Amino acid sequence: MTNLDIVDDDVMSVILSFVEPDVLQPSLYLVARSLKALASVSWRFRRLCLPWLYRDVAWFWKDVDGHFQFIPESLWIYVRKFRLTGSSRRYPHIPRRRDVFLDSEHLASRVLAEQLAVAIPRMTGLREFCFDLEATYWPGPWQSLLESIALSRTLESLEINGQWRCQWEALLPLSMNQVPIRRFRYLPYLSTLSRLDHQVAVQGMRDVEERQVEAHNLRLLLSSFCETLNILEIPAELANDLSLSFPSLTELTMCGHSPLPVLSSSLWSEIVPEATLRVLDFGVVRSSGAHMSSGQVSLLARNLSHLHTLILSNALPNDAIFRALPSELSHLSLNPYPLPYPRPEARIPVKIMPGAALVRILTIGKFANLKTLSISYRWDSNESDISLINSLHDICPQLVHLEFSRYGTQPGGDPLDVLILLQTSLRRSVHLRTLRLNLENAPASLSLFESLHANDRSAKRHSLLRDIAIGSTRLHSISYLLLDFPFKCSFDWVWVTWDVRDNDSVRLNF
Repeated sequence: MTNLDIVDDDVMSVILSFVEPDVLQPSLYLVARSLKALASVSWRFRRLCLPWLYRDVAWFWKDVDGHFQFIPESLWIYVRKFRLTGSSRRYPHIPRRRDVFLDSEHLASRVLAEQLAVAIPRMTGLREFCFDLEATYWPGPWQSLLESIALSRTLESLEINGQWRCQWEALLPLSMNQVPIRRFRYLPYLSTLSRLDHQVAVQGMRDVEERQVEAHNLRLLLSSFCETLNILEIPAELANDLSLSFPSLTELTMCGHSPLPVLSSSLWSEIVPEATLRVLDFGVVRSSGAHMSSGQVSLLARNLSHLHTLILSNALPNDAIFRALPSELSHLSLNPYPLPYPRPEARIPVKIMPGAALVRILTIGKFANLKTLSISYRWDSNESDISLINSLHDICPQLVHLEFSRYGTQPGGDPLDVLILLQTSLRRSVHLRTLRLNLENAPASLSLFESLHANDRSAKRHSLLRDIAIGSTRLHSISYLLLDFPFKCSFDWVWVTWDVRDNDSVRLNF
């Protein structure tokens, strides 16, 4: 510690910023424990380490007997992210990272709101608040809790992962005009408690009461800061119920079912009235495309004139958005919602577009400046495969990142055969640096599942990937979706990445 004592404070702060653990790393606890040990060495190290230890606070509730404790007042100024999490299960899963742990006999909403009302105004560094109580057992954020959050003068991001379901959860008028919120997210997991015997559970849809109370509460909250909001994430089912405009919106995300055509003219005339959008993400389930007049398409084109990222799930060739996209679009994703792996969300049926439909979409749009392309399709014919793969370079000559997913193959065919077509096509893509391939994911096919474990399977896969790496002069990494077996009688799909080049030297260690 003698050597560390002579290091300047600014240098130590930079070092700690690199040491700060990632929430997904398995060594997280050890790193956090090391920082706490360093903080105990001296008052100087305590002053330097505490802001890194307590900037991301997870406050956990559970329903077993315990004592009530709140975050020590001396730590309030360090909190940057506050996550209220919990469960009513007897032995809940505890988040790996938790700097403050709270036991409580039951969810004392009044006491919690009172504590937050005192603490939040003094959390002068607070930027993000996340409400993440289990929606199956607990209601969405209640009146007094939101009134406490409204006392913050620094909060920029509010995330709600708990669903409002019943009319008694309807909020009273609430003002958050003084909160400088720039990002709002409301995408809760749908509760299954009241849906077990209903057909809507299969479709993953909300019932009438849920839609009414959610739309009412969202209007009350969003009306306070809709003029200045930059990032909005909401369920697609509620988009047409808000009756609000967001003139400063730059990123819009909608997921779930769409009661109306997701690209309807009313959506653009109300929610996004100005040409401010940069990122548009529609992860929706729908049965038909949106039919627009030429005037409506012109309005859509004007509102999307600055768009650079489009994530559109379950797209259809007749979607008007493909005729309205700007030529400057740089990122495009056309994947199904929900993804077939690892498992469908809320039991929503997965619909994957056929290859012929994907070819039509790519030939309609303006994609000459695309840098990132992510596509998924279902095999329908070898002709579609050939047409799609051979046209990739002509459609996207500037492509740098490609994610290619194909589901299924011709009867008796091998999914790996498409790699031969890709090998020839990608030789022309001189800018391509990263390639992600999902070719063998077909959960409904037992024979394909068994073929994944054939003795020569891995060798053939690696040989074909090696040929692609040699032929693509700028390619640096290849990722491939493979099965993983973390536990006995359990499997999951995981991405495995190989670095195939280092300083322009080919390194084919698959």
